[in-house]
Amino acid sequence: MASPDELDAASVASPHASPEHRDGAREATEPCVVCGGPTVLCCSGGREIPAFKQEIVLAGREHAIKGAEEKREQLRAAAVAASRDRRYMDVLDSAMQAYQMGSAESRRRTAGEPDVDLNQLVELLLLARATHVAGEHASGLKYLDHLAKMVDSLTGADGNLPIFHPCSAATLLLCTAELCLLFGQQERATDYSRAYLAMARLAHGEGSPAAGDAYGFHAALLTRRGSLEEALHHTMMMLQVRQRCGSEKSVADAHWNIGVLLRELHQYTSALESLESSREIYSRCSGEGLETSQTESRRSIEGGRPASGRGEPRGSMGVPSDLVQRMELEVQKAR
Repeated sequence: MASPDELDAASVASPHASPEHRDGAREATEPCVVCGGPTVLCCSGGREIPAFKQEIVLAGREHAIKGAEEKREQLRAAAVAASRDRRYMDVLDSAMQAYQMGSAESRRRTAGEPDVDLNQLVELLLLARATHVAGEHASGLKYLDHLAKMVDSLTGADGNLPIFHPCSAATLLLCTAELCLLFGQQERATDYSRAYLAMARLAHGEGSPAAGDAYGFHAALLTRRGSLEEALHHTMMMLQVRQRCGSEKSVADAHWNIGVLLRELHQYTSALESLESSREIYSRCSGEGLETSQTESRRSIEGGRPASGRGEPRGSMGVPSDLVQRMELEVQKAR
């Protein structure tokens, strides 16, 4: 037997139905403002609800929505505070509740409303970081996937027009690249790092300090993956920026990184020149004699040089004399 709403729909479709009947049937099948069901089957029994009662219902809905938004905001604020105190289990608890509330709200959205919830962006960033620290790798990857889709949409990495300003987009791409690294997603991190570099250049200018930082980050990531020649290219670009607008210490850092990369590529003569340039700037910055600089440099190298010996870019600028002597011997052998 056909249901009442099916009969109403059939009568509307019937060519023999009068216009008044059709209009009444449409009204009967429209959603009820109280329960949301077809009006003919709802709690009002098809009767028209007085305007003042509709206002009461709508006011109650608005109050409930506002209360849920306030609760979600409180949970998100608690998660941020817990993150600052490194209470990551509390971060997981609060951020997960806030994110679930946001997901339920997203499912209730009607057509025409914005698809991007920036509150969810904050919650996903918190969840991805906290799950990594808590060792919940599988859950973290799930949140990272959701985050990546949102980041692609906001920054234009999906090929569409970006929603964020280039400055904000560059920061978000950097954060995403770092999170990918934490979860061992090196190829994915490289893609986001490359997008971060392009966005930083667009936002701040090719020769800006921010672009220099982006060149350095991308070079470090490429070095970790073993792409030394490409890393060398970006490190040289970083050196050019540092020479234009950076401090002497940052220039020495860049020379050091170039020297180590050149050594790994067996370009010993050029590597020696870069390392000596780094040592010279380091001595001048510290105001010490060369011998004292070498002693302090040796201590910094012993405490901070990568154990792998692959020459990952770093900030410690000491270049001990014994390293330079070894480089000189390698240069002689190459000749």
